[in-house]
Amino acid sequence: MKLKLLLAFTILVSVFFIFQKNRNLNEKSETITEAQILAANKTNSSKTQKIPTHHSDDIKSDQTTVFNVPASKIAIQKKIKLTPFSRLESEIGELTYTIDEDVAVIQGDIVLGTPPNDAATGKTSQPNLTLWPSGVIPFYIQSNVSNPERIFKALSYFEKTKIHFLAGLNQTDFLVFQESSGNCKSYLGKVGGAQPIWISPNCGVREIIHELMHAIGFIHEQNRSDRNQFLDMLWVNIDSRHKINFDIFSSSLMQLSGLSSFDFESVMLYPDTMFSINNQPTMRPKDPTQFIRPSSALSSKDLERLNLINSD
Repeated sequence: MKLKLLLAFTILVSVFFIFQKNRNLNEKSETITEAQILAANKTNSSKTQKIPTHHSDDIKSDQTTVFNVPASKIAIQKKIKLTPFSRLESEIGELTYTIDEDVAVIQGDIVLGTPPNDAATGKTSQPNLTLWPSGVIPFYIQSNVSNPERIFKALSYFEKTKIHFLAGLNQTDFLVFQESSGNCKSYLGKVGGAQPIWISPNCGVREIIHELMHAIGFIHEQNRSDRNQFLDMLWVNIDSRHKINFDIFSSSLMQLSGLSSFDFESVMLYPDTMFSINNQPTMRPKDPTQFIRPSSALSSKDLERLNLINSD
């Protein structure tokens, strides 16, 4: 009997030591695995993926690095606090502004800034124009903007120009595409900070290209300082409420628009019956061989001017 008990005790002790040894081996294995994972994570976090130059779906940057995130994801942000702008000079100059979404607007879609009071309209001086350094424009898209694919499509038209839209850069100054309940609109050129560009649900690719041209620094073609050399304005056909949309801008705002002669096909030109009260033309080329045919995207002269930016 004593022999049987001793044998049983010996077996139990042996089983216990075998179990303990296996347990220690497992703990060591788990520790090594965890260390390997941490080391791998550390290694991966130190590696960055260069975003290649633009392609048709996503606008991407070859001048920055990100952690394996598609540019379309980098660009679309949940909420970016916009920079407030108060550059409006009340009752100075001759331009008449109206209010759209609490900002003062001229020409229907060029934003000036926060109005000085609650009046629905007012007078202001012409805006100053500052260009983006080296033609590089970082941008983000607020996540509530519907159909962001149209924005990427619009941006793709600038791929072969000297303007480079870069998604998701951590910069001080950048464009923010945000949902608009009013008109599509933009500031003229660079104003700095988190600079909004308003995109309403009915803004198509052409309209977004048009607003991007404003953000780059282009004015409407019919508002050029040399407009009267190329167009006859048919004031009798223009709705009196919208005659302000045909004001001539000073030559100081022609830094980019003036890089080519007047363009009858520019995406920045109004259709010839715009703001007509009788569906008759509101403007007519002085040259009878010319026709007003605004492009659905960027015209050849638009592209020419974009490629002359920053040229010596």
